[in-house]
Amino acid sequence: KMIFDFEHLSKNNFTYFQHLQRAAAIGIYMVPATVAILIHAIFPFIFPTAASKIISKLIEKTPNFLLEELEKDK
Repeated sequence: KMIFDFEHLSKNNFTYFQHLQRAAAIGIYMVPATVAILIHAIFPFIFPTAASKIISKLIEKTPNFLLEELEKDK
């Protein structure tokens, strides 16, 4: 598995700032899911479906090339 891919931006046809904006937006979108799942881990009766709903919405909004990148990492 590659940790460094210096061709990542060019392969995906992004400028640095386009990539920064998109990656940051995805990261920020994931914060509520992270908090919900941590609370749910301790208290299973709280937020039973919140994290999966947030993640499902993220997957719906994520361009296919990002999903392909995730598949490559498996």
